[in-house]
Amino acid sequence: MNRKLHLLLLTLAIANVPTLAFATTTLTLSNDFIEQNRGRATLDATLLIDFAHDRAKPPSEDGDIHIAGWSPNVGLVTVAEIVNARKEKPALTAANAAEGRIRAVPITAVWRIWPEHGGDREFTQNIDGTPIPPDNDKTTNPDHIFEMHPLTLFDGVEVGDSIGPISGYDYKEAEDAFHRFENTGFHLSCGETQTELTMSMVGFNYTNFGISLNEDVSHTMQDGGKAFMASVHDAEGETLVTNLRMILVPGTFDELKSANKSETFKVLGMPRVNLALVKWRCDNAADLTPEFSPRWG
Repeated sequence: MNRKLHLLLLTLAIANVPTLAFATTTLTLSNDFIEQNRGRATLDATLLIDFAHDRAKPPSEDGDIHIAGWSPNVGLVTVAEIVNARKEKPALTAANAAEGRIRAVPITAVWRIWPEHGGDREFTQNIDGTPIPPDNDKTTNPDHIFEMHPLTLFDGVEVGDSIGPISGYDYKEAEDAFHRFENTGFHLSCGETQTELTMSMVGFNYTNFGISLNEDVSHTMQDGGKAFMASVHDAEGETLVTNLRMILVPGTFDELKSANKSETFKVLGMPRVNLALVKWRCDNAADLTPEFSPRWG
């Protein structure tokens, strides 16, 4: 049976690929941060806001808002995003009122590491909490590798109910998106206290695709999210990837939380790096090559 599922879905997998030929962004993460968040779909944090959109972008440009700043909990330049932001005016007002880092705004969101806007830069997680200065360009989209996207709670305002289809947005096609994900190389360097990831730029945020469950949806993550393995299909039902880890954002999976192996669904998904697999690869580094593909994360 194939049911239409209005759901934002995060999917993850990592596999070996040939040596990285071209990389633009390097991210150095604390191993403690990896350990704390590898089993979570979301992250609780505070955000010191530099700049936020005054209004939601038009649906043709994905309809969200960007809130750029510094998160002491993350130790990196961070861009937080509200999906379907036209529905969330109180949160937008609060974001604009907190510009200039006048206070630390509490947020909960899906943590997302993805080399879409990293540029040709190196990012090192500042674990001592000292913030970097605001971007002089006064932009809501500074060079960054870490996102809180999508937000589910912003300054006490529930915004998770905005997660879903974006009416008027032209989603990426599954065949094009997964071809990029499957052929994008990352390089991993593991240390005692830090892990370095060197990444080629790749975008393709919101993608429509089909999934067929390879197992029951039964694993609950630390924050209430759900994780399971599934195969990925294009619009014609052709298999693109045979086995990927999918993650469901807490509170968004009513139609899938009791799904069983072999059931099929239409989903909307976006990628991020899989920290659980990063840790596994570091733990088994002696037996593995340092190159890998994020596929979906």
